[in-house]
Amino acid sequence: MEFKDIKGIGEKTIKALMEINVYNIMDLIYTFPKTYNVFEVNNNTDIFCGELVTIKTNLVSSPVFIKYQLRVNAIIFYISYNNNRIKCILFSNDYLKFKLFKGTNVILNGKYNQYNQEFLVKRLFLDDFNSFVETDYKIPKIPNSLIKKSIQNALNSNIKVC
Repeated sequence: MEFKDIKGIGEKTIKALMEINVYNIMDLIYTFPKTYNVFEVNNNTDIFCGELVTIKTNLVSSPVFIKYQLRVNAIIFYISYNNNRIKCILFSNDYLKFKLFKGTNVILNGKYNQYNQEFLVKRLFLDDFNSFVETDYKIPKIPNSLIKKSIQNALNSNIKVC
């Protein structure tokens, strides 16, 4: 089986893979992620501890979209967490403009800033989960989703890979 036999892999991807010494399907299958990000929801967490936490909550206010700097936009909204109303700020996620509304259930990953009394959201998830592992291959010019999909397509194919 060759790269061209895998759905989603074109000439640009093959060239980028060869730049990192991935020359065949077996090399691709044995390409492991460089980092793993684990998101575990724990609603008993004290978010005021200043550590990175992941919580499940909902918006108690309509989000406000503002221009923060020249190319950076911010979303400001309030959540209710353990009977506290908390201001949240999320930067540069314009696609959420049509997905976030008052009452929307979200999972937030971020850190509480004690000085400004606000929760700085690093990641916002609209999908419901209790734990989620994100893999990052850190391959230049190739998105992680394409690598994962290509490996899955190679493993699911009936063509011999050896």
